[in-house]
Amino acid sequence: MTNQQQSKAEWHKILNERFSGTPREAARYYGIEILPRLMPCLEKNKQSCKVCNQHFMDMDNMTVHAPEWMKKNDPQIERFQQLMEEIGKHLKSAHGIMPRGMILSRFVAVGLLAGALAGLIISFTTKAGDIAGSAMLGAVVGIFVAWIAGKIRENSLRKAQKLF
Repeated sequence: MTNQQQSKAEWHKILNERFSGTPREAARYYGIEILPRLMPCLEKNKQSCKVCNQHFMDMDNMTVHAPEWMKKNDPQIERFQQLMEEIGKHLKSAHGIMPRGMILSRFVAVGLLAGALAGLIISFTTKAGDIAGSAMLGAVVGIFVAWIAGKIRENSLRKAQKLF
């Protein structure tokens, strides 16, 4: 790579070339769809963070070999997955940066549970006859409210450039 930073579109093109011929199932299983957003994020932070610099170099090297590891089911692919997890943890803890969609999915999961629980509580306290219906209605309302709240939160993080 050059010293010049690559854009997301350029990383997408580079990674498409590197992973050409990789089975779709393997790509989904190993989560490589996040790489076109992850690599520019690491590249942007590598100048100011030694850990990001090392992660960037390791990931850049591994993406060259990972397609072959996937095809052969090589044990090195586990190191590739571990590195992606380490990078995610580092970006979150050191830089406050999270992957797009993570906040939204967490909000929706909590909203589902909270809504279903609220529906059950309301059903029991009002002695409504349809407990399952109350729980389902509560879950739907919870998901809807949580989705809106999650979108608002992710939008504010996106504006603060804390999402990749």
